[in-house]
Amino acid sequence: MSEDAAAQAEQKSERRKRRRKQQSGWQSPGIGRLILASMTILLLAVALYTTHRFRIASLMMGPLMIDAPREEVIYLRGQPAARLDNDMRWQYNEGGDLKTTVQFNAAGRTETISCSGPGVGSVGCPDVLGIGLGTDEDTLLNRLGPPTRQNYIPGGKLMVYADLGVTFTMMEYRVTGITKVQRSGKLNFLPRVAWYLLP
Repeated sequence: MSEDAAAQAEQKSERRKRRRKQQSGWQSPGIGRLILASMTILLLAVALYTTHRFRIASLMMGPLMIDAPREEVIYLRGQPAARLDNDMRWQYNEGGDLKTTVQFNAAGRTETISCSGPGVGSVGCPDVLGIGLGTDEDTLLNRLGPPTRQNYIPGGKLMVYADLGVTFTMMEYRVTGITKVQRSGKLNFLPRVAWYLLP
């Protein structure tokens, strides 16, 4: 019996050594859990950062923010090149025929901010989540997903993202204008972020 017990003890010892050898290094379950936890934290950080970018994009266009007072606009952009409609609309020249227009409400706060150029090749407006003048419609749809609605206009269409508060003017399959307004409805963070993160 003692020989059998000694043989069994030796077999157990050998099995333990083999298990330890198999579970050491990259094959151990602890490493797998560590890699899974690291990937989960990284994915969560990217999703939170992207959500933050969507929130900022739903409030601002470049340095200008919806519902900002006239003084803030002057502070950020200086005096306008033109004051139109009884000082309710200010226009800034961005170079060439590119213009930024700031529309104020009756309380003197920004209501819309738009930037547009004369054609599909214009560049220079601040982008919204990577979408700027000249961006093609496929890229727009791949980045932001389907719009809330589309309205056709002579020679083009408007792609309205109401939850982001942004409208893209499209002509010849490209962005020719970007208009920022107060967002309406609930910002659909989860679907927008998921769509944005897709390759």
